[in-house]
Parts: sequence; structure tokens; C-alpha cells
Amino acid sequence: TSDRYIIRSKEYFSEDERILELIESSESSTLLKEGTKVDEAIFDEEKSRIVGYLQNKGFAAFTKSNIDFKADSSDLQIDVFITILPPSSGFIHRQYTIGDIEVYPDYRGSIKESYSNAQELKGIQYAFDDENYFIKPRTLSRAMDMQERILYKKYRIDNTYRSLAKLGTYRFINISSQISEEQDTVINYKVFLTPIEKTWAIDGSLDLFYSYLAQNSLNRLGLSANTSLSNLNAFGGGEKFSFSLETTNEINLPEFQFSSFTFKAQTSLRFPTLVDPGNIILKRFERLPQKLGKG
Repeated sequence: TSDRYIIRSKEYFSEDERILELIESSESSTLLKEGTKVDEAIFDEEKSRIVGYLQNKGFAAFTKSNIDFKADSSDLQIDVFITILPPSSGFIHRQYTIGDIEVYPDYRGSIKESYSNAQELKGIQYAFDDENYFIKPRTLSRAMDMQERILYKKYRIDNTYRSLAKLGTYRFINISSQISEEQDTVINYKVFLTPIEKTWAIDGSLDLFYSYLAQNSLNRLGLSANTSLSNLNAFGGGEKFSFSLETTNEINLPEFQFSSFTFKAQTSLRFPTLVDPGNIILKRFERLPQKLGKG
């Protein structure tokens, strides 16, 4: 049959009253409103919505496995029962804050015992090894949407990933989390950045082509050449510089007379677009929950 079930009612259950209050306060954005037609995907999408909402309220370890759906149906209508399951480690879900943040801008697989030019910007520790910065400290600071001593919000971690990736200057970006040994509701972070070793690139091509113009009985031979030079980090702030040359020559055969000649030079400089913490649009995130380890 093509008839689809619709939601008649919905009810939440949880022993964690704080979680329950938060979920109920987000009802305006629920996908399971009364009268909504039900399909296979809507329940999983609602799980994603709840998880994203709670992870942006500090519940970093909350996942889809903590949500259980059940339903009773009759007359093409269903009553939905949503149970928030407790975490495996206790009775209530913990709300986390962000603790220390350390950034290693020149990570090569290991952390050194000391860094000659370590510095602090906006409360975040940057382990620079010398003053010949691959990326300027203020550029990295602008890319960091994470902040110390504030409530954990997943979108800030995601924004930081995206901004660092937009720089286009790092081969690997790894944001590692670990529960603080002093306080088990605090997450410390280490950000490992492995730079692209060669920021300069050169490219070029050479093409030979032939054409016959039947209307004028002309045989034409052409040669096209182009070359380009680019840099992924021109001034240490993730700026993309490129310079290109292109030329095309055509001659008529068999006279070997020049028919046309073109030459073009072009240069460009693009600046990275980084996250503006004051103008963030919250969306539903699909990234898998981070694994939190204690140590």
C-alpha cells in the first residue's frame, strides 16, 4: 500500500533530568512533530539532530547509541517513545568544558622536550621551534575557533578543522582529545599540524595541432604553450599566489606564413577565508563522535 503512517504522539523518557529538559527545550527543531509522515530515514535523522544539539551543549560523549526509539501503531498512526539511555560509565551524562589547548604547527611525528619559541596567543599555547614561521602565529590564531575554559561545543572543533584545512598548507591535521587527569569533566586538546614540505609548484604543457579550412583551402598548423608557477603559502599566512604565461601561434601551410599570435600573462593572489567566531551558523554535523580517552 502507498499509505504512510503519521505521528500521533511522542514522549521522552530518561533518568537524567538535565538531559531531558535540554531535549524538550529543542522541540521547535524536532523532525518528529505530530502529523508528520514517517519514513525509514526520519528516525535516524532525529537521532542525529539530538546528538548534534547535545554535543553543542557540552555533552561531548553523547552518541546515537544513547537514544532508543520504540513505537506503537494503529489506524496508520504511531505513538513514538524516545528513551535516553544512560552512559556505560554511570547514571548521568557528563557535561564537559575545554581545558588546555596546545598547538604544534610544525609537527613531524614526535613532540620535542622543549621549543625555543613557544608562545601563548589568546590563551592557547603554540609550540614554535624558531622564528622562521611556516604560518604566521596570528593566522593560526584566527583559524582556531576553540577556546580554553569554556563549555565544550562540537561546532567549535569542526570550525577549527575547516579553517585549518582552508589554509591549504598542511598535509595532515589532527585534533587529539584527552580527559584531564585532574578533573574528569575537562577535555584537553593537542592540535598536530604537519606542513606541506614544498609550497612552490611549477607546471606547463605544449600542444601541437593541425586544421584544414575547406572553405578557403587552407592548411593551418598551430602551437600552444603555457606554464604556471604557484605558491601555497606566499607570505606565511596561507596566501595562494600564482603566475601563468600562455602563448598560441598559428601558421598557414605550405607558405609558412604567420596567421595569428596571442600572448597572455596572468597573476593572482588569494587569501584564505577563515571562521569568524562572531558569525557562525549552526548546522547538523555528521562527523563521528570523538573518542575520549583518559590518561
